[in-house]
Amino acid sequence: GSTFTALNKIDSAIYYLQLARQKNIEINNLPANAPVLINLGELFVKKRNHQQAIMHLNEALILIEKIGSQDLKMKALYNLGYTHTKTGKLVQAEKEFKDALQIAENLNDKEILYNSY
Repeated sequence: GSTFTALNKIDSAIYYLQLARQKNIEINNLPANAPVLINLGELFVKKRNHQQAIMHLNEALILIEKIGSQDLKMKALYNLGYTHTKTGKLVQAEKEFKDALQIAENLNDKEILYNSY
């Protein structure tokens, strides 16, 4: 999926990420689906399918809570905030950006910190 994303072949990237997601379910490697779901969310934003993006990012957050990855939580919240800005839900977006920023500060994630200011 990442190769097709880099080539801006969004539909192909989505197809292969969905295959990866299904394979992770089949082999019971659900933690590996968190970044897959985040990537799917990002791609659906690019396609302007905000409902699908929100669905995948929320599913990622549920999974991330179970595995406890602060880095992935930060990325999912940031992308969810970005998606909510696209749908006009600015209050919700602001909360998600603040939550992501707090995690970024705790992790000293320079990229998210840079994008937040």
